[in-house]
Amino acid sequence: MNRDGSCPTCGRLIAPPARVPWHFWLLLAALILYLGFRAWQGLVLAAEHGLLAVVLGTLAVGVAVAVLLLRRRRRDRPA
Repeated sequence: MNRDGSCPTCGRLIAPPARVPWHFWLLLAALILYLGFRAWQGLVLAAEHGLLAVVLGTLAVGVAVAVLLLRRRRRDRPA
């Protein structure tokens, strides 16, 4: 079945497309809040130990590498 609920061979509508359940979005929101809180705790702990600059520098390098890899992957993708 295709994403729109149609048959891949004849194209006739088999079923309406499935919706994402509400509890998935609730779980996703709770996960984002939890991970954000844990990241904040990590930054506070690093600041207390005088390692905040090291942690932020490492995060900046990680983000830069991720962006470069994504651009390279997008550029190398065949059209």
